[in-house]
Amino acid sequence: MLLFGISTAHGEDLAIDLSHNEVAITTAFSGTDLLLFGATDQNKKSDIIVVVRGPKGKEIVRHKEHVMGLWINSGEMEFVGVPDFYTVASSRPLNEILPEDVLKREQIGAHRLVFSPIAGTTMGPEKQAAYHEALLRNKRRQGLYATDIGDVTFVGVNLFRTTLHFPAAVPVGDYRIETYLVRDDKIVTRHETEMRVHKIGVEEEIYNFAHQQAWAYGILAIIVAGLAGWVANAIFRKA
Repeated sequence: MLLFGISTAHGEDLAIDLSHNEVAITTAFSGTDLLLFGATDQNKKSDIIVVVRGPKGKEIVRHKEHVMGLWINSGEMEFVGVPDFYTVASSRPLNEILPEDVLKREQIGAHRLVFSPIAGTTMGPEKQAAYHEALLRNKRRQGLYATDIGDVTFVGVNLFRTTLHFPAAVPVGDYRIETYLVRDDKIVTRHETEMRVHKIGVEEEIYNFAHQQAWAYGILAIIVAGLAGWVANAIFRKA
């Protein structure tokens, strides 16, 4: 898997860079950290917020009920525009840096993310909110939405840094790292950095095969699982 850092400057007084613009991850990948550092060109006390958003896609949330000893699906809801990965780091607690309406507008903080239900959904607002909350819990449980806000550390007045963690289960795709320079409760500058997550080596071959030839991959997986079971059974029978 590779992480490619491509910096694109949009602000007038904020410079950003990544410690590595390419990280190769083998099959033994167990997660990695990426250092983001930068500087402002004015000697004014400021705050920094860094938001990492993974590629967006569809997510289905199912509600299960325990009926006669069995768990069965009793309902589901599909959302679109859901980031596969989301994390935030800031120099102070978010509610001390920006007003709540601005945090909501920019969707800073996982609980402020807005997921749209798929077109045609007739479910009421309360049920939609319950499914929305369940989706957030699932993402946090999977380690794809950070439960804590990371730290952005200032070195002097205008130099700063933060460490961004990408877990072992980080999804592939195009990522966006947004860095906000905040002063006096207002966003002064916003800087956007694009990043891609790629599999390499054997993992890349398997990933491409699974996605490009799903049927063949499924049949092969069943055959391999069957052979593994047969071999294990033969070994234990002899033992």
